[in-house]
Amino acid sequence: MVQRPEPRVVTTPAVRVTEGLHEAGTGLPWHEHDTPTICYVRDGAFREYLRGQELFCRPASVKFTPAGERHANRFDLGDARGVMVEVETSFTEALRPLGSVLDEPRQFEGGLVGGVAAQLARELDHPGESNPAAVEGWVVELVAVAARRRAPRAGAGGRWLAQARDIIHAEFAEPLGLTALAGRVAVHPVTLARGFQRAFGCPVGAYLRRLRLDWAADRLLATDEPIGAIAAAAGFADQSHFCRVFRRETGQSPAEWRGRRRPAGGVRAPRVYS
Repeated sequence: MVQRPEPRVVTTPAVRVTEGLHEAGTGLPWHEHDTPTICYVRDGAFREYLRGQELFCRPASVKFTPAGERHANRFDLGDARGVMVEVETSFTEALRPLGSVLDEPRQFEGGLVGGVAAQLARELDHPGESNPAAVEGWVVELVAVAARRRAPRAGAGGRWLAQARDIIHAEFAEPLGLTALAGRVAVHPVTLARGFQRAFGCPVGAYLRRLRLDWAADRLLATDEPIGAIAAAAGFADQSHFCRVFRRETGQSPAEWRGRRRPAGGVRAPRVYS
């Protein structure tokens, strides 16, 4: 068993950011927080229970939990190291114009959201040297990027909707049409379109485009592959199309994204994307 180190903490007037290790076999009973929280998984994995649903929190995932949302955690998949952001009430109000992501349970799997969270987490690697303005700035960017992405609401959708989502995740780099996708899950295209919009907060096409962007964002950090090769592998028509969409979503070019978030030692370890 790994000896639990002292938590690393950075506190500002707006947020409290804590990194901690949860040992295998432990858990947190049902509880809630007085303010919204954001959890980023650096290593390991764990299960969370809320609203009658079990969530699997894996490396690079980012979970938003609103204030007062009861949940419980089980660390039965090995040791798990994560970073939790507690957002003070006044800062929550200041962030509200960016979107409602702090008001609803949301879970993101790496990609653009995970890239920003990883940069925030690195501020805790040397907590005594952390710049409060930088910490708060990364939290603002994290909320802004997550608000644009939109993850599914906990408990949303039926079996056919989960099947459609699984197909999109497995084949995101391939041409996927709404009618063909609906046929594969045995529902009418209109049913799929409306159900997907309600569950995931965006049309099927927008979800597919964002999934491609998330995969490409991971590859930008994990490899030295040329941007054009990443664009093609992600399913974009060409590099210029990819760059236009990437800048529209993030406000930065792929090269700028790669340069700002890559660790000082070079590429980071690649993540299995699903």
